[in-house]
Amino acid sequence: MQERIIQLDGLRAIAVIGVMMTHFLHPDNWIRKLAPWGELGVNLFFVLSGFLITNILIKIKTKIHRNETSIRKSLFSFYGRRIIRLSPVYYITLAVLFLVNYQEIRSVIWWHILYCSNVKFVMDYPKSIGHVAHFWTLSIEEQFYLFFPLFVLMIPKRFLERSFLILIVLAPLSRLLLSLALPENHLARVLLLPTCLDSLGCGAYLSLRRDKKDSPICNTQFYMLSLSTLVITIVANQLRFIPSGVETVFMRTIMAVYFFCLIDSIVGGVGVAIPLLRNRFFVYLGTISYGVYIVHHFVPALLTPLMKNIGSPWIRNTYFEFVVFFIASVAIASFLWHWVEKPLLGLKQSFKYH
Repeated sequence: MQERIIQLDGLRAIAVIGVMMTHFLHPDNWIRKLAPWGELGVNLFFVLSGFLITNILIKIKTKIHRNETSIRKSLFSFYGRRIIRLSPVYYITLAVLFLVNYQEIRSVIWWHILYCSNVKFVMDYPKSIGHVAHFWTLSIEEQFYLFFPLFVLMIPKRFLERSFLILIVLAPLSRLLLSLALPENHLARVLLLPTCLDSLGCGAYLSLRRDKKDSPICNTQFYMLSLSTLVITIVANQLRFIPSGVETVFMRTIMAVYFFCLIDSIVGGVGVAIPLLRNRFFVYLGTISYGVYIVHHFVPALLTPLMKNIGSPWIRNTYFEFVVFFIASVAIASFLWHWVEKPLLGLKQSFKYH
């Protein structure tokens, strides 16, 4: 499989736009109400993460099997590269928020430093989370990266496929059990790592299957079935035809299965969206999407007071606000990419996979 699949950067761009639509558009806006854009974007990120990380781990596993490296050296390189890629921008953001006395960070800073934001949010429910709410996904990913490499490298390859399927099944089951055990705490059903393993697991399963067969896994019929199931479920849920408990248990899995098929077709170069996903703007936005995701939720808090002082009604229009917040988020993320993330990528050479 090729090292870099450029259209997946375009897919990251679509995912982060979905998240920004939820956070930037007014809750009563008709576009915002059409679909759970933020949830779709986050789950697409999770499936992509599972897919890409498993690609790396399967290659490492092959090298270990050939006695070209050891598990200890491989894990050292893996965690070193993850820290270089993900930690600088995150910790810089935490430091800035702490120094400006941002209370949502300052009072619980260690939970965020240790990537346990999601656990703290669940413990503090129903306390308002505020503009750090999106940090839960960063905690999920780091927690996943902590256990998953050991999981993949220690289990014999012949058992990996069924192990990934077990992870996928565990997610809706954990959401069901948490719904029964903690019926008043809806955050527990969606913010803890076990509840997200269907999305991450679908990406991992796709990577494993494509390692065995470097061609699309899903045929057209299954792709259309997964898409129609997702659309019908979203519409039914928006019309309140689906009880909230049922939606909580199964919606994320339905999303994950569709994104499994979507990524499968895109990696195979199939689909009418390929030219769009390879467009320079979408590829660039996908490249800086990590920074965009981290900073975007703070942008409205910074700019809304300034825009209100101007006083013109059209400036407070939700579409104008979206454009302003979008441009500001991309500008800040671009600065972080060119001056922090990109220069530090060279340090990955110190953590090569031997």
